[in-house]
Amino acid sequence: MNNKNSINILNKLSTKPIPFAQANEVNLFQLPVTLNTDKGKVTINAVYQDTHPDGSSHKGQTVIMLHGSPGSHNDFKYIVPLLSPKGVRSIVINWP
Repeated sequence: MNNKNSINILNKLSTKPIPFAQANEVNLFQLPVTLNTDKGKVTINAVYQDTHPDGSSHKGQTVIMLHGSPGSHNDFKYIVPLLSPKGVRSIVINWP
């Protein structure tokens, strides 16, 4: 993924998120993302966790977490609760 696509994804996070229903999950959302490839456009439903989904009211620092393969947002289930009380917004992106 190039920097332009990364910036577009982060800009979309500022739009209204769509809740992603999954048992016992908090602040999990999905967002359609269109990527330009050599063979045309590809649209995926990006799933991510955001501890401050309103974004605009958050004044603290933001950490973006990316898991390895295989993996998911659950890889960070122990660190996200430690950062939230310190005012840190955590955005955890699930790769398709």
